[in-house]
Amino acid sequence: MTLLLLLAGTSIILGIKSRYVKPAWSIFFFLISILIFLTWLVEYNFLGNIDFFVSDEIKYVEWGESFIWSDFFSDRGLWGAINHWLLKLDVSTGDYGLKIINIFFMYFTLVLLTKVYLEKRIFITAMIFLPYIFVIAIHNLRDTLILLLFTSCVYSLTKEKKALIYGFISLFLLLFLRPIFVGIAVLIILINLFWIFLISLSKGRFKLRLTMSVILILLLLGPIAYSKLEFAMNRATLNIEEGGKRLERMEEQGYATGNRLRDLVVAGSRYVLTPIPLSTLQRLFAGGSEDWGVLDDMIRVWNQSGYYLLLIYILFRWKTAVSVIRKMTAPQLSVIMSLFIYMPIYSLHLYGVCHQRLKLPFQLAVMIIAVLVWQYRKKNKKEIKSQENYF
Repeated sequence: MTLLLLLAGTSIILGIKSRYVKPAWSIFFFLISILIFLTWLVEYNFLGNIDFFVSDEIKYVEWGESFIWSDFFSDRGLWGAINHWLLKLDVSTGDYGLKIINIFFMYFTLVLLTKVYLEKRIFITAMIFLPYIFVIAIHNLRDTLILLLFTSCVYSLTKEKKALIYGFISLFLLLFLRPIFVGIAVLIILINLFWIFLISLSKGRFKLRLTMSVILILLLLGPIAYSKLEFAMNRATLNIEEGGKRLERMEEQGYATGNRLRDLVVAGSRYVLTPIPLSTLQRLFAGGSEDWGVLDDMIRVWNQSGYYLLLIYILFRWKTAVSVIRKMTAPQLSVIMSLFIYMPIYSLHLYGVCHQRLKLPFQLAVMIIAVLVWQYRKKNKKEIKSQENYF
């Protein structure tokens, strides 16, 4: 209960002090989250078609029961510690605390994204067009916290020095949650800092603080980043080359053919475009997902329909989308890269066959660009109209 109260208090402070999230929207977010959780409880208790914990949730609960603090320094250690704290050390909330803790992490993530892009509509648009964020928020899975820490560190470490401490803390915690992402985060940070460095030199301005930041990150995190990226590439190579166990399994299930280039293209398309709303709707009418339930599929149909609308909007406004991306600051570009990079990671690692929670970051990136494109076009109507008439 103590941890949940701390997170709730932090949420209240953010809701009051945030310049870009209206208090009414914060209240709306938590009301919808509670409503969806209560609806899920009704399905669990009265329909009896789903288990309280499913998939990886079961592993985390079992680990939380037997967790010892030396486990913290292993992969997923932070999430094991959180499970252990809520189950054994904190004032007990039963299993319910584990189901709702991600509501706060998802809220923090949306507030962060809204702050990064200085656009209030990002928060409310996410709730309307990508409502699966509420489903992820009521499951005992580490992915929401990974997303929060991942975006936080790449944003903070490309900001001014006041934000550096938050970036290093986020990166440190990410090391005990999803180590591979530490290497990816450092790579994104260095790319953007190096780009800023080149721009500053081209303008005749040598920035000592920026240079020292790049050197410091290289010295402190370079070896870790290299080891994690090397491990990731070795694993990806095993997955896509003939003889890899995952490839064999994917071939048996019809998701891969052994043609490396074709499989990667199809995997990327599968990641971006599936599940198609109609196929999920058909499964819903057939009784819903066996593991995740009817409510999950209902919201997934809505989510995918909203995502498709956002994707189509960007495709029709692709020139403006390019302009929007080119105008992004280094921190903004770092965050959008951290969201988009989920696509190649899970296209390589899982051939695009992955749960909705692993596709949501990419969908959030699409949503952010759609909102920025709409805002840009609204502010520059005359200029855009003249360009369209010209072409």
